[in-house]
Amino acid sequence: MGIALSLTLSVGACGGSDPNGAGTGQPGGAGGTGGTTAGSGGWGVGGSSLTAGAGAGALLGGSPGVGGDALGGVAGTAGGQGGTAPGGSGDSGGSGGAAAGSGGAATGVAYPPAAHGGDTEAGIQELNRYRATLGLSQITLDAASSDGCTGHLQYLVEEAQKLGQMGYLEHTEPDHANSHYSAQNEQAGEASDLAWGEANGPGGATGQSLAEAVDLWINGVYHRTPLLNPGLTKVGAASLQGYNCFNYNAAGNTTVLKLDHAVLWPTSGMTEVPRAFGGNEGPCPTTPDNPLAGGKCNSAGFIISANYYNWGTNRQSAITSVSDVTLTDTSTQSPVTLLTFYADGVASHDPAHGYMKDEIALVPQAALTANTTYRVDINAIVNGTAAPLSWSFTTGSRSQ
Repeated sequence: MGIALSLTLSVGACGGSDPNGAGTGQPGGAGGTGGTTAGSGGWGVGGSSLTAGAGAGALLGGSPGVGGDALGGVAGTAGGQGGTAPGGSGDSGGSGGAAAGSGGAATGVAYPPAAHGGDTEAGIQELNRYRATLGLSQITLDAASSDGCTGHLQYLVEEAQKLGQMGYLEHTEPDHANSHYSAQNEQAGEASDLAWGEANGPGGATGQSLAEAVDLWINGVYHRTPLLNPGLTKVGAASLQGYNCFNYNAAGNTTVLKLDHAVLWPTSGMTEVPRAFGGNEGPCPTTPDNPLAGGKCNSAGFIISANYYNWGTNRQSAITSVSDVTLTDTSTQSPVTLLTFYADGVASHDPAHGYMKDEIALVPQAALTANTTYRVDINAIVNGTAAPLSWSFTTGSRSQ
């Protein structure tokens, strides 16, 4: 993070929408635009939690929900490759592929630098920096769902004072005697990423900012999923006394968008990628036998993911099978030892079913080497068709 942090984070119910309906995009010039398609139905994921930094965290586990079962349409052609920055739509890509179109990510972009302080708008801007590296649409602040976020954070602050438990986190509001309890606030808590933390600086402990929480949510594999969803258009947001909230699942905040490619993180050609996953996420990606068991969650190497958002349905994962995954240090051509890999719907690689929808994730056993280029290779069958993936990224010196 670049600053000394003592953090406890939690992510709320990862509700989403299963695609329903069809839409296609039309390619532009050198870049190309992806189409959008909205729909209904959906799959839900129960609450999960993330803790980072010193101290024990609140592991809030949950169960997958149920919802619709309809397959959506495919978005338009991905943008051009070989660019250095995301381009505009259609033919704004220019000749020779100087910039990627809106349907795809540019190559060679740097991982956003660690955030330091800032207000709610700074938190929105921080998430948009991450989304820009993928060529995804920029999100805006939604006032209506922000009210619920604020109310739920007020509930948490009061409850923490009652219990004498600094950093108390809970997605629901079981204490109806709390002066900030309401059904609306509780619903917001269940539909949001939540976080609490402190930053210890020269002036003493200060509350974690929303932008700092965004950095840690993206560092966790379960937390990044809703924030890098191509269909996310707006969020409710609030920050109060070190507590932070991003409500991505309120009505209308996330639409259904099915791209014609997987969303890769880190994206192809990305530089300055952190070396490590900070640990203490729940479900815990570093306890592959039972991610939902709770307790201590250790750190590991930076977690790599490929998500086929909305390619599957509630009852059927998009991932048919995965025959091989490798991470290679290209300077030595040596394979990196993996703690495990996860693949939604694949036997023995989906121990927390429903929490990693349409996603494949690699968990390196130890922190990656600084300033080193790595190649990711995944041989998978997606919706019954061979879909091999191969891309590279380069680490920086930053830990997480």
